[in-house]
Amino acid sequence: MTDTRTTPPMRLPEVTLLMLLMAGVATVIFAVHWPVLHARAISFDDSQTFLHNPRIQNPSWESVRMFFTEVTGPRYVEGYYRPLTLTTLMLDRANAGSAEDFLPYHRTSLTLHVLCTALLIVLCYQLFGQPLVAAMVGLLFGLHPLTVEPVAWVMERKTVLAACFAFACLCAYVQYANRGRRAWFALSVLFYLLSLLSKPTGTPLPLMMLLIDYWPMRRLTGRAVAEKIPFFVLAVAFAALTYFTEHKVNDLTWPIAQFPLRACWLIMFYLGKVLVPINLSSVYTLPTPLAITNPVVLAGVVGSVALAAALFVSRRWTPAVWVGLVIFVLGLAPTLGLVRYSWVAASDKYVYLPAVGLVLILAWLLNRLWAPGQAPASRRTLTVVLVLAAACSMAVGTRRYISQWETSEKLHQYMLKLAPDSPQAHYEVAGDLRMQALRDAAQPDQTLLDKAIAHYEKAAELSDNFAGPHYGMAWILSIRGKTDEAIQQYELALAKNPKYMKAYVGLAQAYLLKNQLDKAVETTRRAITILPDTPSAYQILAAVLIRQGRPDEAVDTLRKAVAAVPDDLELMVNLGDALNRAGRRDEAVDRYKQTLARKPDYALAHYCLASIFSADGRTEEAISHYGQALRIQPKNIAIMNDLAWVLATHKIAPAPDTPSAVTLAETVCERTQRREPAFLDTLAAAYARAGRYPDAERVAQEAIDLATAIRNYRMVRAIDARLHLYRSGQPYEEKPSTAPADSSPASPAPAIAPPAW
Repeated sequence: MTDTRTTPPMRLPEVTLLMLLMAGVATVIFAVHWPVLHARAISFDDSQTFLHNPRIQNPSWESVRMFFTEVTGPRYVEGYYRPLTLTTLMLDRANAGSAEDFLPYHRTSLTLHVLCTALLIVLCYQLFGQPLVAAMVGLLFGLHPLTVEPVAWVMERKTVLAACFAFACLCAYVQYANRGRRAWFALSVLFYLLSLLSKPTGTPLPLMMLLIDYWPMRRLTGRAVAEKIPFFVLAVAFAALTYFTEHKVNDLTWPIAQFPLRACWLIMFYLGKVLVPINLSSVYTLPTPLAITNPVVLAGVVGSVALAAALFVSRRWTPAVWVGLVIFVLGLAPTLGLVRYSWVAASDKYVYLPAVGLVLILAWLLNRLWAPGQAPASRRTLTVVLVLAAACSMAVGTRRYISQWETSEKLHQYMLKLAPDSPQAHYEVAGDLRMQALRDAAQPDQTLLDKAIAHYEKAAELSDNFAGPHYGMAWILSIRGKTDEAIQQYELALAKNPKYMKAYVGLAQAYLLKNQLDKAVETTRRAITILPDTPSAYQILAAVLIRQGRPDEAVDTLRKAVAAVPDDLELMVNLGDALNRAGRRDEAVDRYKQTLARKPDYALAHYCLASIFSADGRTEEAISHYGQALRIQPKNIAIMNDLAWVLATHKIAPAPDTPSAVTLAETVCERTQRREPAFLDTLAAAYARAGRYPDAERVAQEAIDLATAIRNYRMVRAIDARLHLYRSGQPYEEKPSTAPADSSPASPAPAIAPPAW
């Protein structure tokens, strides 16, 4: 071997130069990645993991405690243990203006990416002793387009956070090896533990450290191996924990015969993306069929064999290339498919930590080209020019890819364009279409829903074991009133994934709609048996008990759920509603107030509290809480309608800034295209309160005609009684009631989540 270890003592001028270069590289990376701060896209598990995770959305020390203590059975985040990542996301949520404010998440992830780059610069300087070489390597790493996904994808905070601690671990370990101070060794073990608490894919790091001991540090001895025992203990413990937690929610087996073919293809695929980073996406599909007869698979096998042969030959001249590539492959090992913990075939984020092996090869190569005291100035100049040209090219590619993350719709359409045979891409596009169709709560866009179903059907066709598309179709069929067809799709989803909690909840709700209460109970209890302590299962069980006229049992059920998950505010509101329906209004009010003490801008709690106050005749308090709910959700027609009803049917002098009953009711009727008799009833009452009796008579008759058409004769009788008052020149006045206040919105209003019943 011709290499020599180059780790001279750090000199102050060099350290100063290194710090200046690091600051310059950091500035460039921030500037190039700056648009990511305004990215609005969410992808795959973002919604469940952070956007609708009550522990992240309601920051508290209790949430932190649960992140760390729920080791084998997290209730809100399926899969492996990553408490440190969830804690950092929760802290970002605390700094966000709203749940939809993504700036704090991206800001932290970008800062971590810059810190990762700085740590790699330090590592290269520690190992090769050339500040400018280390900075050039760091610049290329920091600007590479493959780093966009871990920064732009909110839930991939785990990747940059875990890598940051892993790189810090390597820097501390090299410092220990060079200086011999045990404090550095202890620090490296601590950093490794923090990396595993962020994401467990760093388990191969001890083997990677042994390779660095061999080259470039040249200290691979029995003592060096023995020093890794604490690292291996942590690696084995977290590997076992990860397997256990993933086994609870995923089928972890692949056909073992396919593993060599899959691994060969993936290794060549990733190296190709590193060298030519184009057409990057969060969705890549495996070659079909995954067999040696497939030319793409055959090319991967031939390329891997040729690469292995070249590395074997290269060992005669230098260990740098083979050591660096083996480190790269070791880093990829948890994602190569021997164990399946995700549907993902390949992903840019998987390259982030393993890239340290390629960084070492590049640092060695540039160090040879730089050759202090040996290389001519022309060669040094050419090296700098080539590195800067590559950096500029990468910066352009990075900017272009970041632009795809502007919105979820743009990102998913981009994914689908690159991978038209990906069931996940079709599934994400279908979800976007579904959300677009429902943006107007009063009038879903049926054309968009039809397109969503087409994509769901395509996703189901492309995958034999993907339950999500069936759930999506069932959801649309449910809102279209096709309950029997929805039930069939929910059952197909559960046949493909017996642990799919949302499908259980949807199926139970469908049975509730058909008044098949026994089947709803059976479905819910099966869900609780399979996934105990899941809040949504208890919510739907309580809904069935309410429907069966057993509100006290519903209260007991929800108390157990709240005790198990005290930070779930929706559960607390559901409990309040159950208490109200059980005739325990004072307890319900206390529960809603407790919820608002923890989250003052929780619209549903204000809404439910206002409903009770309205029924009790506490009109001023009702108007106040309806008003606060409306300020939080200014487009919610259910809130508008109920506030208008109170203003129209109660004798009260509202605050000067309160909209008039007529204005609110007219807005609601306009948005629902005058198709809802209940809303027209409110408008008629508002006109009567304003002394516009002819208008009140006309609108009341319009409401009666609509209610008659849908055979809601109870509503017909109620509106007809009010019509007689309007004809005699009297407004309708509501009397306080001792019956449970109905705190469920009067019409579909997805912007405010009502209790399940």
